[in-house]
Amino acid sequence: MDYLALAARVAIGFTFLASAVSKLHSRSARAEFATATATMLAAVLPGRPAPARSTVVAGVVAVAELAVVPLVAVPDLARAGLALAGLLLVAFTVTIAAVLRRGTRTSCRCFGGSSTPLSGVHLVRNAVLLAVAAVGIVLGPGDLARVTVAGTTVAAVTAIVLGLLVTRLDDIVDLFRPAPVTPARRRDP
Repeated sequence: MDYLALAARVAIGFTFLASAVSKLHSRSARAEFATATATMLAAVLPGRPAPARSTVVAGVVAVAELAVVPLVAVPDLARAGLALAGLLLVAFTVTIAAVLRRGTRTSCRCFGGSSTPLSGVHLVRNAVLLAVAAVGIVLGPGDLARVTVAGTTVAAVTAIVLGLLVTRLDDIVDLFRPAPVTPARRRDP
């Protein structure tokens, strides 16, 4: 169980680090995330949120995601970090569900510049991440005195692979989506 606890912490930490960095790495990334946040807030809140408010919300989200990383890295704070991740995931899931229910079309800026529109796939992804955070909370930080280097390496690599799959989910789903059918052009005799 110590390895599972460690894997949960690493997976959540890696995923939230990738998410925060993708939103904060450039001025255009921050602007794109703020625009997507404004669209999502408009679907969740009555009336049109002020652009300044959505910029503040986008900044708070990115900083909160970044805060998860050191929290899950420190064993005594791991449950707090996983709880913060869980709260963020619940908020993201509720927001995505509201966007989908209202039929608002906006892209997922969860991990950077994806142009993939929000869909049920994003709800499933968040449910999986929420389950990983819950497992980490239930198991606690684990007893690092009882783990081996080899076991720790396997747990960490597995968690990073899971994190990579989560962060590249839009690309993976696109690989399996059928190609759009374009009608054949009629030739004039």
